[in-house]
Amino acid sequence: MIGRMKLRFLGAIIGLAIAAIAGFLYWRKKRQSWSKH
Repeated sequence: MIGRMKLRFLGAIIGLAIAAIAGFLYWRKKRQSWSKH
């Protein structure tokens, strides 16, 4: 039971981390294209 909760917690953290990194990379890419113009 505890192990499953831990796994769920880790999954949520990993999901948030991936979303944050993807959002940051997307934002940086967008910023670069803006500065080019």
